[in-house]
Amino acid sequence: MAFDPIVDVSGCVLWYDADDLATITKDGSDIVQQWDDKSGDNNHASQSSASQRPLYVASGIGGLPSIQFDGSNDELDYDAPTGISGSQNRTVFVVFQNDDVLADHGVLSFGDNATRQSFHLVSRSTDRWGVGLWDDDYDSTTLVPGTSARVGAAKLDGTTLGDITLYLDGTAESASGAAVVNTDSGFGAIPRVGSTHGVSNHDGLISEVLIYNTALSDADRQSVEGYLAHKWGLEGNLPNGHPYKLAPPGADPIGLATGGLPVLGGSATGSTGLGGAAVADLTALTGTADGLVQTTATGAGSIAPIAGRANGVILDSTRRIMTDAMASETAQAVLAPVLLAKFSFDGGDLRLWTGVGPTDFDAETYTGAGTFGGVGPVRETESVRATGASFSLSGVPTEVVSLALNEEYQNRTARLWLGLMDSTKPGAALIPDPVLLFKGRMDVMRHRNRAEDADVSLTAENSLIDLERPRERRYTSQDQAIDYPDDKGLEFVQSLQDKELLWGRG
Repeated sequence: MAFDPIVDVSGCVLWYDADDLATITKDGSDIVQQWDDKSGDNNHASQSSASQRPLYVASGIGGLPSIQFDGSNDELDYDAPTGISGSQNRTVFVVFQNDDVLADHGVLSFGDNATRQSFHLVSRSTDRWGVGLWDDDYDSTTLVPGTSARVGAAKLDGTTLGDITLYLDGTAESASGAAVVNTDSGFGAIPRVGSTHGVSNHDGLISEVLIYNTALSDADRQSVEGYLAHKWGLEGNLPNGHPYKLAPPGADPIGLATGGLPVLGGSATGSTGLGGAAVADLTALTGTADGLVQTTATGAGSIAPIAGRANGVILDSTRRIMTDAMASETAQAVLAPVLLAKFSFDGGDLRLWTGVGPTDFDAETYTGAGTFGGVGPVRETESVRATGASFSLSGVPTEVVSLALNEEYQNRTARLWLGLMDSTKPGAALIPDPVLLFKGRMDVMRHRNRAEDADVSLTAENSLIDLERPRERRYTSQDQAIDYPDDKGLEFVQSLQDKELLWGRG
C-alpha cells in the first residue's frame, strides 16, 4: 500500500507536490501562476506579478518535475494562513536544490516580516541549513546543503528557538537560543515558497513541501523523510540507520504478492530472496516453498488444526512449539511469512529480518534487510542429520565488512526463526513467538568488495555436527581419568602391552 502523507500521518495543513501536474497552473511557456495545496486546506500559493513567477521544469530533482526559482525575485505567496500561529508546534519538510552557494537561499517562510514573528527555512551561503525567526537565527554546524538535492526539515516542539530541531536527509541537529517563537497569524502572515518575505530569494529547485501543525514523532517524521527521499531519488542521502534507507514507507515489507517471499495461500513466482523461486498453493498447507523451508517429507496438512506434515513449512501434528497465535494465523487465506536471523559476535549481536525497517522480537530490535538479504534452503530430514545453513547480505557498506575481517566469528552462535506478520495489516508487529528453524555455529565467512560496498556470505554448521565427528577413546589410565579421575583400574594397561607371559613349563 503506497504511503500517503495525509492519511498515514495526521496534522498535514499544507502540501505542494510538483510531480502532480494537476496542482500547477502555468502558461504555454511553463511560467507558474499558482501551485495548489493538496492537504485539503486550500492553502494555494500564487503570484499575481508576472515578473516574479517561477518556472515549471519537466525534469528536475530525481528526473521528476520541479519548480525553478531564479534567485532574484521569484516567489509564490500563500493565499491563506496555514493554521499555524504563535508558538504552535509544527514540522516542516521541503525537497530543494541550490543552483549555487553564493548567497542565502530562502526556501520557505511564513509569518509577518517583523522581529520574531516569522518562521523561515534558509540554505545559507555558508553551506549551512538554517532556521530563522527574523532577527534570531540558528544555522547548523555540520549539515552542508551545497548544490545537491536535499530533504530539509525543521520541527518545533516547544516555544523557543532552542526547541527547534533541524533535519537534513534524516540527520538531526538541535538548534540553540532563547528567542520565543511567535509566528504572526494576522496581517503579513502570508507564507512564501522560494523566499524569506522577499529578502533572500531561492536560486534553484523546489519539488515538494509538507507542513504539519504538530511536532511529529520520530516514527512519523522518518516515514515522511523516507517517502520524500525515495520519491525524489534521494534515498542514498539517508543515514545507514534510517528505517527507510532500503525501501519507502508503505512498501510491502515482506514482499507479499510481489515475488519477494512466497505467498502461502496463493501463487507466487519469482525470486524469493531466500534461496529460490516459490510456487505455493497451500490451501491445506501442502505444496512446496523451496525458498522458505524445504523438507524431504511429504504429506497433507489441515489448516485448523494443523495436522500431518506440511511440506515447506515444517509443521507436524505436534505443532512443534508453535503458539496459539501462530497457529491461528495459519488459518488465514494468505500467510505473510518472514525470517529473522541473529548472529552473536564478540562485539555484539547482529540482528536482521527479511522485511523493511525495524521490527521487535524477544525485546530486541531487528534491522530490515529487505531484498538485500538471503537465506539458503533450510532442510529437514526424517533421519537425524546435521544440515547447515547459509546466509548472504549484499550492498553492505565497506565499514561493516570489518566484521568479516576482524571479528572472531567461528563457533559463535547463529539462529534463524520463521515468523508470521499479521496478514490483515501489512507492516504490523510480528506475531509473538516465531518458530526456531535453525541453531548452529558460524563456520566460514566470505566477502566480495566493490568500490562503495560489498557482498558478505556466511555458512553455519548445525549443532548436531558434533555427532558426526569421530571420538577416539583408548583403554588407558589417562583416558579413563577424563571420566573417572580416581579410578586406577587401567593404571597398568600400558605396561602390560609388551609384557611376555609364559604359561607353564614342560
